[in-house]
Amino acid sequence: MELGPGAVVRFEDGTYELVVEHDVDGVSHWQAKSLATGIVMPRRSDEVRRAYDQGEATLDSRLEPETEEERRRRRRNHGVPLSDMPKPAQMRIRYRKGVIREVQRRIAPGSAHAVVAWVERKGKMRPITALDRICAEVGSEQGIEVYGTPKPCSAASYYRWLSILGEHEDQRDLRGDFDKRGRTPQVDPLVTAAIKRVMARLLEASKYRRQVGGKAVLTMREIMDASLKEVKVERLRHPERPLKLPDRSTFYVYYNQFPAQLRNIAKYGATRARSMHRGPGEGGAPEAALSHLQFDETRLPLFVVHDTLGIPLGRPWLAILVDVYSNCIVGFYIGFEPPGDLVLSATMRHGCLMKSYVAEKYPDIRNPYLAGGVGRFYTFDNSLQAHGDSILQITSDLDVPYDFTPPRCPWVKGEVEGAFAVANQTFLQEMPGYVLSRELKLDKHDYDPTANAVIGLRHLLWLWHHWLLDVYHANAPRNGMRMSPNERWLEGTRRVKPAFIERGMDLDFLFGIVREGRRLDNRGVVYEGLYYYSDGVDILRRRRGAKLLVKVKVNPLNLSKVHVWDPDEEIWIPAYARDLAYTEDLDLHRHTLQRRHSDRLSGRDDLEGWIESQAHLQSLIASSAGDALGTGIQSKIARAMGLGTPRVFATLDHDGRLPVLVDPTGRPALPPPAAEPGRPASPPAIGAGPTRRREIPVFRSNKSLGQS
Repeated sequence: MELGPGAVVRFEDGTYELVVEHDVDGVSHWQAKSLATGIVMPRRSDEVRRAYDQGEATLDSRLEPETEEERRRRRRNHGVPLSDMPKPAQMRIRYRKGVIREVQRRIAPGSAHAVVAWVERKGKMRPITALDRICAEVGSEQGIEVYGTPKPCSAASYYRWLSILGEHEDQRDLRGDFDKRGRTPQVDPLVTAAIKRVMARLLEASKYRRQVGGKAVLTMREIMDASLKEVKVERLRHPERPLKLPDRSTFYVYYNQFPAQLRNIAKYGATRARSMHRGPGEGGAPEAALSHLQFDETRLPLFVVHDTLGIPLGRPWLAILVDVYSNCIVGFYIGFEPPGDLVLSATMRHGCLMKSYVAEKYPDIRNPYLAGGVGRFYTFDNSLQAHGDSILQITSDLDVPYDFTPPRCPWVKGEVEGAFAVANQTFLQEMPGYVLSRELKLDKHDYDPTANAVIGLRHLLWLWHHWLLDVYHANAPRNGMRMSPNERWLEGTRRVKPAFIERGMDLDFLFGIVREGRRLDNRGVVYEGLYYYSDGVDILRRRRGAKLLVKVKVNPLNLSKVHVWDPDEEIWIPAYARDLAYTEDLDLHRHTLQRRHSDRLSGRDDLEGWIESQAHLQSLIASSAGDALGTGIQSKIARAMGLGTPRVFATLDHDGRLPVLVDPTGRPALPPPAAEPGRPASPPAIGAGPTRRREIPVFRSNKSLGQS
């Protein structure tokens, strides 16, 4: 196609036919006629060429006999290079192009219709022209060359192929029009258009519908019912045409023609569909703070001891959420829970807080904890717990998309890996009890981290907050930036303000676990042997039945309250434990441990047995303070005592202070020393430190914690 008079050019604002080129004040212009409105307007010739070079304009040809469907198909075919076409289409184009080229080379001018022989066909003598003989010979030769077998070719086929090639001068048009073969559609076009109209309308509406109970937002039954109503309207408009609905399989044929992302929104909901169709990086660099948060967890190379007993508890886990825009650590978890749903939910819950406890609990910290809020996109590590239902539930409730890092690709989440490296090099290495690298090849008798550990968990939290807020956030610019993470955070929050949950109490509800099929009767909701009841649950029983199975949501860090799902009102109803004295400050892990130990002691599974088991476990822990137990057993002891940031932050007083720390014998821990005016704060002492251990005793029963 040439850029000349009569050429059709498709711009972004419409399709135009170039009429004539002329000069206006010494500048070449084209008179372009809009094929939609017929209005003629001038366009500069250099702008037309520039638009073509940049892909903003496309040369086209407009033939009057062409329908719009044929034009779309031809444009689609022209957008496919010859090498990307199917192999049969490539061979067909090669064969027909070879026939045209060879016939034009062999035929002499003016001799195409010269009769060279006569043959009898159907009782009549018919002439054989020179073109017929040449086409037959060339077709056989090209067939052997392309297909490996002779192919027939007539003069009529030669002229037809020549006409097709001459329309647009594009060899790809010779692929043939084989898509019209086969059975013709049996469904009336009006019915097909009505069904597709209904599907498009319902798929668009499903973007704004709420998914309830994991059910599909849009079903095929709903589509078929709406299509029947639409077809009934068409029957009134066209009474002369027998309009009938096709069978269900035809509906699925039409439905599968719509984009998969729209169909997944209708099936799984908008949030999960965004997660399914997410791409790497989600658009590159974040635009503001909280636009992208990265999560990761690691076991700290540091041994900690119990704050009052002085026994080594092992190496705690550290999980953090890092804001990619500012490099601030938005939320963290420090404790002895292994990687799992609890660690993920606890870290995300801490990230959503406003961190008001810092000013009350740590008044000697100079800088406030600015980072906090609900992230707009999360990236998790490629672990089993990250692929579980808990993350899907939490992100769906928060209405935020998320992604995973590819396996063995730590550079994808470089910000969180860099934060771990900075914490390791500038904070942990200088502390007693630090685990040295094996590459140093030190004899453990020269340096034993368990023997040198003098940092308690509460003291570790105290030091961590000081380092995080006064060193890392305030004075540690990274990645070549000249601003600290706090300054970057303030800049990023000026663009987009951080969002928080409507009520802080809703965090315990959002970061809970859901359990199906729990019994509800006159005793209340039964969960793990505990009974819960409230006025709202009583109303639910009166409305739906005296005995029923319900769905409950539980915060594993606080068993004093659960939520019961009301399917009629589609709300969660709070229910409170009937044994508040036992469930106060009780988490799911310790309750499970106490139930199991109660069965060992007395074979009971009731409240009195649990209380007896709790007292027995505490006495075992207190009596084992001087035993030379392994670090694995000591880590289990730490879990049994509920040591970790979730429990610490969950038991804050109303004024933000931490409660008094006591050991299993009831002995309070020493409070941290206050900083004197003009002197920096020092790490609080932990008392006498680790005591001399006695030998491991021989237990004569299976009731010891060491064998649990």
